[in-house]
Amino acid sequence: RILYFLVHQRYVLSPRGLDTVRRRFLYKAEVDPIFGKCPGLGCNGMPLLPYGASNDYNPSGSQDSRAKRYCASCEQVFYHWDSKVDGCAWGNSFCHLFLMEFYDELFSSWRSAAHALPTVKSIFGFSVALECHCCVQISAMNQNNSPGCA
Repeated sequence: RILYFLVHQRYVLSPRGLDTVRRRFLYKAEVDPIFGKCPGLGCNGMPLLPYGASNDYNPSGSQDSRAKRYCASCEQVFYHWDSKVDGCAWGNSFCHLFLMEFYDELFSSWRSAAHALPTVKSIFGFSVALECHCCVQISAMNQNNSPGCA
């Protein structure tokens, strides 16, 4: 079980895994989002993303170690009572990496002006600015053969 969670985390952070989650999102986003909708009034039912507070497995199975949901509009992390999965299955980098890759494609219609208590956005422990799309667009880098941001 522990090995499955850690392999799942590695897979969803890969380009193929990100694309798999994107396709699932496109399939169900409008009708019934796969990870639920944000309960915040200002978010207009924005789809939530899975979020793990840690990349390491916690054998205690406490509420703090379980997977949570992250809203990109209000930047809040929500605890869902029905989650039985440890947060390490998604890790704390997935939702921010997913947003950097696919925000314009999937979430542009849910943009909100209300932002309260933002979470620290990080990928592999490094703080990131979501405005810098040029460093993470893998397909653009492969097409142009550019090493990244200039």
